[in-house]
Amino acid sequence: MNPSTPMPKLEQIKSESSTRSQRIGKILSTAFTQTSVELKEGYTVVRPLAADMSATAFEKLKQTSYQAAHSFQDAWRQGADSTSTWERWQRVLKVVTTALRNTLTPPVKQQAARVDKPVW
Repeated sequence: MNPSTPMPKLEQIKSESSTRSQRIGKILSTAFTQTSVELKEGYTVVRPLAADMSATAFEKLKQTSYQAAHSFQDAWRQGADSTSTWERWQRVLKVVTTALRNTLTPPVKQQAARVDKPVW
């Protein structure tokens, strides 16, 4: 075996490894840059949508809270005729559950539909 034969192969391996490492570095750098851009653009799109969704839901809850409070008070007063405290609480909880369902379900469904729509 010729002692000079392994040296050119070793140099070829070093050269090829260096070239490949540089390519991989460029690929990773580009991928990181693109990922960063996507995250920033996504944030600028999602943040206003989330803020609007929260504000809309809050306004809707604020508007209906008065109605829900009156429903609760009416249910409590109607339950005063009941002989059982348990029956009174069942009636009140049923009214509250119905009021919450009627109050929260429509705005949540509406906002979910808005979020599911494509932006572009």
